[in-house]
Amino acid sequence: MNDPSPIRPFHRLTGVLVAVPLLIWISTGLLFHVKHRYGEAYEQLQVPAAAARWDRVGVSPAQLVREGKLDPGGRLSLAVHPSGAMVYQGLSKGRRVSIDGSTGRPLQPASPETGKEWVEAAVKNSPHARRYDSALRHERTGDHAVTVFFRGGKEVRVDLLTGELSQQGALNKWIDLTYRLHYLQWTPWQSVNIALVIAAALAVLALTASGIKMAVLHFLS
Repeated sequence: MNDPSPIRPFHRLTGVLVAVPLLIWISTGLLFHVKHRYGEAYEQLQVPAAAARWDRVGVSPAQLVREGKLDPGGRLSLAVHPSGAMVYQGLSKGRRVSIDGSTGRPLQPASPETGKEWVEAAVKNSPHARRYDSALRHERTGDHAVTVFFRGGKEVRVDLLTGELSQQGALNKWIDLTYRLHYLQWTPWQSVNIALVIAAALAVLALTASGIKMAVLHFLS
């Protein structure tokens, strides 16, 4: 017997509306589970450097603070610089500095050409080096930074003061897009995205409620 009530058409319409975000949610969820090429997208490049020689560190942070070369209470780390020196990385008068741990002298930022060499050395050591291909050009992207652009679409930014690297490319942008799709971040406006989430949740509840009601009516008929 045909159901004369409007529940069935409402249920079908709600199902159609829910189907699109549900399919997107399932497909992007599978991508998150498989994590295809995530290692490549988020790899941490490092400039090859000599092994750490802690015995070369002859200057203490306290001495550098007393001499006014480091701000007291600021974050401080000791790392191997791409030049091979053991350096303190911290703040001096609110500005980032790298100080040679053996001499106590602040390091000057490397030249853009040296920064490019650091990047190429790091990429050469990457297990995904072929994805980068060859370097096309490099340009300054800050006071102490250079970005190297690769034929494979990757961009690698190097800090000329610390030698720290960060990379991104089309693959990163694609993965970021799948996250935005998965969480219904479909527009540049947060208020609209919140409205989409609420609408999707209400549609699922309506679909469930109408389905239960049809099942009860069918059982009672």
